[in-house]
Amino acid sequence: MSTALTQEFSTLRTSKYFGPIKYLGGAIIGVLLFGWIFQVVIEPLLSEGTRDSVLVLAIPFVTRFIALILFFILLIFMVALRYNNKIPYRTYRPIELIIMAGIIIGVVCLFQPWHIVSYEYGFILLLISTLLFILWSHVVPQHKKEHAELSTFKPIHHAIGAVLGVLVLGVLAYNLSLAAKPEPPYGYTDRQWNRGLREEQRQQIIEEEESTYQNFSVPFFVFMSLFPAGLIYFAAREVAVGLVSDKEDTT
Repeated sequence: MSTALTQEFSTLRTSKYFGPIKYLGGAIIGVLLFGWIFQVVIEPLLSEGTRDSVLVLAIPFVTRFIALILFFILLIFMVALRYNNKIPYRTYRPIELIIMAGIIIGVVCLFQPWHIVSYEYGFILLLISTLLFILWSHVVPQHKKEHAELSTFKPIHHAIGAVLGVLVLGVLAYNLSLAAKPEPPYGYTDRQWNRGLREEQRQQIIEEEESTYQNFSVPFFVFMSLFPAGLIYFAAREVAVGLVSDKEDTT
């Protein structure tokens, strides 16, 4: 048993993933441990005035934030090591373009003055797209010259990607629409809604909210869901061509 564990540890040490995990993972643990020790051990020893200072209050948040950044850097290292020179350019480029489109649409949503829903969710789209772009830009695709050796896409590959993409589109759009569905008191306090508004005013507000929800919010969530659906389509199509080709070769 000990021999097997020693052999497994030796294999791990020679792995290309060991260095990033060792140093960045250790740094993450160290930062989080410092934040915990400061909050549990050091902070109670400080005077009340010192504990209430901005610097002391910010230390736990800063340590978690630094740990989060280090984790993202570690994720970039792991993804780059795993997928460098392995993703065909025919899949890499469309995914890159979708991510860039998400950034542009997110910025547009943030600066448009008409609907608060697109402002709120546009920020989320911009944030996720920016993080994905940073991650994806560190992955080196296969050279275009290697395309000649790749299997061509067949209708079955497109169908698999389309089915998974539509599934993601439907699930995401449905859940986003359900979470944003307007409900009483529609931004008013219960007291304002029940006592401060007349029945005809309440009815008008309900009709306006429902109209905005049906005519703008739902289509907007469907549009937003196209971005992850597109990513899934291109990724699943490339995976499918590999799996189906391997299966055909074995038969």
